[in-house]
Amino acid sequence: MKLIVFNVEQGQCVYVRTPNDCGILIDCGRSRNGDTASPTEWLAKNEGDELAAMIVTHPHDHHLEDIDTVMRLLPPAVLIRDADYDWEAVLSQTTGADDNIRAYHEWESNFVNPAIPDFGAEVRTFSLSRQKAEQLGGDLQHQMNNRSIVTVISYKSTEGYAWKVVIAGDNETDGWQALLEKPEFKSAIKETDFFVTSRHGKESGFCAELFKAMGKPMANITSTRVGDQRVDPRYKKSAQGVKFPDGSRTHFETRDDGNITIQMNDDGRYDVWLFQP
Repeated sequence: MKLIVFNVEQGQCVYVRTPNDCGILIDCGRSRNGDTASPTEWLAKNEGDELAAMIVTHPHDHHLEDIDTVMRLLPPAVLIRDADYDWEAVLSQTTGADDNIRAYHEWESNFVNPAIPDFGAEVRTFSLSRQKAEQLGGDLQHQMNNRSIVTVISYKSTEGYAWKVVIAGDNETDGWQALLEKPEFKSAIKETDFFVTSRHGKESGFCAELFKAMGKPMANITSTRVGDQRVDPRYKKSAQGVKFPDGSRTHFETRDDGNITIQMNDDGRYDVWLFQP
């Protein structure tokens, strides 16, 4: 199984290739600079011309900045999203700079999903209901953050080795605490190997109880935003570390490390590549 977290400067773009070569895209942010400004274009050239599925964590513009390219080059067979939004309220807050949200909404509102395919791995998604997010309070943006879909992808190889990846959106601390009230969510995230953090590594997305449920992942990975303050240092302390020739790393940031690729092999070994475009 392979995980790629792209350096997109804003938002998030994560790709997982499952053991039977199903490509799953989680959000579609993009960078305005560099050779891989559009992860979708890069994926179409390097990872095949099909997407088994796309998962949209939540409809914030910077998580959807490459949506036109997705629709043009890599339209997914399956679209997984939360359809229970008050779109009138969401669109009323958009500006001319948020055209990606409008394009996405027009597309997703007409999308008809076929049967979910065999991904060759267990793919589970969890999120709060609109009612629960509203009960937590805050403005519409806060509620949308807390309704972000969390993706859990698990795989057990024929050699008996297991891998688990958890990919967040913009979930905030109170949203995590509400999700942890669900026994099935706590069970699903147990013994996570790699965690793609929420809220671009900001303090507002860190949740100590979440790590108690996951255990210490091998590494935490953050899609950092240009201009944001440093990542919450607790992420560095909340992982076991992956080994490099010059030591181990517990945390990776796209702002410093570029595109981050982790290959999880059937024999329990892993490889990590860092690429600065």
